[in-house]
Amino acid sequence: MYRQLGYQLHLDGAAIDDLVHLSKADVLIRHQSSFSMAAAFLNPKCILSPPYKCKTCVNEEIPAVHLILYDDELSNQTTTALRHCVETEVLKVDTGST
Repeated sequence: MYRQLGYQLHLDGAAIDDLVHLSKADVLIRHQSSFSMAAAFLNPKCILSPPYKCKTCVNEEIPAVHLILYDDELSNQTTTALRHCVETEVLKVDTGST
């Protein structure tokens, strides 16, 4: 099904290959794992991340220009931020705002 929609699936590969794919993703949707945290450090594009739940972590630990935090549901504000990030960082659309 996903291939019919034009998506590439990377299954059963080496962990380093998975890290490379995540770090180069146009939109990295991560969860609470150190593996996805490593990919977020390497990814210069759009990162959708839940707020951290550990007492010693802060959201600023990911040095991403486009870190977008989300909860269980995507709010209008989150959706707007994600759309803006995709337009400016992935599609390179000039939105006229600086």
